[in-house]
Amino acid sequence: MRTSLIACLLPAIAVGIPAQATHLVGPGGYAQVSDALAVAAPGDFLHVSPGTYAPFAVTFGCTIRGLVPGAVHVQEPSGGASVTVTAPQGQVVHLAALDFSFSAAGHVAIQGGRVTLDQCTVLGAASIDPATAPLTATNADVHLQGCAVSCSNQFGFSVAMRATNARITAIDSQFYGSPLVPSFYYVCSPAVEATGTTLHASGCRFHAGVFGVGPVPGLHANGGRAWLCDSTVVGWGQGCPIEATTVLVDRCSLLPAAPSCTAPSGSLLGVSRPQPLQNGAGFSLTYTTVPNGYAAVFASLRLASLDIPGLHAQTQWLGGGDINLGIVLADATGQATATVPIPTGAWLVDQALWFQGVTGFSLPLQLSPVAGGLIR
Repeated sequence: MRTSLIACLLPAIAVGIPAQATHLVGPGGYAQVSDALAVAAPGDFLHVSPGTYAPFAVTFGCTIRGLVPGAVHVQEPSGGASVTVTAPQGQVVHLAALDFSFSAAGHVAIQGGRVTLDQCTVLGAASIDPATAPLTATNADVHLQGCAVSCSNQFGFSVAMRATNARITAIDSQFYGSPLVPSFYYVCSPAVEATGTTLHASGCRFHAGVFGVGPVPGLHANGGRAWLCDSTVVGWGQGCPIEATTVLVDRCSLLPAAPSCTAPSGSLLGVSRPQPLQNGAGFSLTYTTVPNGYAAVFASLRLASLDIPGLHAQTQWLGGGDINLGIVLADATGQATATVPIPTGAWLVDQALWFQGVTGFSLPLQLSPVAGGLIR
């Protein structure tokens, strides 16, 4: 069922937006992202024109957005330079429409705070260092939407994403461990290696490397918790594609389908974002739940982290001032679409708007991963 959710949206966006500067990177602006960061202040926007740029370090909350998805490339000129991201408490780093590519030991290292990645790709070289990966997250809250993280086909071994003491949400994203092409020089690795981490994923693909000494899972989680729905997990060999201390899956494909390998299942609330938010256009989210079920949809301008054991099974990610946009009802296949009209206004560009669904007929209630992002 498609439902328009309009109530209170425009006033919520209009209240409390601070003055922020926009910095252009590329022709007519700063030569490098690092040059713009040197003069930017917390909360500023960096617009990056199509081109190739050097890695950079982010130490405060800001938005770095490629103006043309797929056309903004960040790669080291030589050696193993990395992108490092640290968000101070109460600030958020938004990375959108950026393609990161590394050789040697270069990678995207999220070293603390809250970071969002939207329509980003991260391609890193497989490494002989088992502690690295193209994307690492340590002591951080990381939200991925429409991203692809993988290893290039070079000598060595590495997972695509390594998370340590982190909280990860991911929707509509792909994670590929090395290698992608068979070679006797490769050691097969999981797509994601998580330690002491919570992982909440919807509509994702986790694919282990395709050659190596098996069995190798697509997802390996030691400690923490994992919730996967509407996703595919592919391992190598005849072992279980998921190895996790505590995991719950719903509507997932686990390959290979070993008869002796099962993962605990339960009813989870999935979400998919077909398109990013656009100024002056309708924005839709598709929720997936039990047939003829429901999803109550909430919205907020800010992200936070709130765990309420006994009430919610997963983390609540909305950061206060939440707006109850209403309830969408699922059809016989369990799908429900929520549509929000985004107002028109130049002042809305790069403002963030976040949504989270909740469902259930008994406690604890099930929450979806957070979805939304920057208004383009």
